[in-house]
Amino acid sequence: TAATAAPAASAAVAEGSTDSTTSDSASLVAPPSVAAVLPPFSSPSNRVELIARTIAHLERLHALNMHHKSRVATLSKELQEAKKAGEETAQKVKELEWKEKHLMLQSTAAASVPPKQQVSSQSRSHHSKS
Repeated sequence: TAATAAPAASAAVAEGSTDSTTSDSASLVAPPSVAAVLPPFSSPSNRVELIARTIAHLERLHALNMHHKSRVATLSKELQEAKKAGEETAQKVKELEWKEKHLMLQSTAAASVPPKQQVSSQSRSHHSKS
């Protein structure tokens, strides 16, 4: 029975690993454990059962490793996208601050300097009276 349990264990572990990567909520759930696939033994009674359990454990560890690698890759990609978006946002903020400061300086400079027409007309009237 243990020899037939090993292929069933590998199929169940493989199914669990593909199901766990299909959605975000399911990706947080690990594939089924070996205890759920194989009947609980206090110790294997013969070599075939020991080999079957060892294979099931290794397949489970392999599935978990693949699951974690894919999750790390996904999170790493999300992190890079978030960093890029943050840098773009920071650049836009700097540009807007610069434009606002530049406009304020222009409006302050324009308000403090009298228009040329008024200066030239005042100087003409002053010269004509003399």
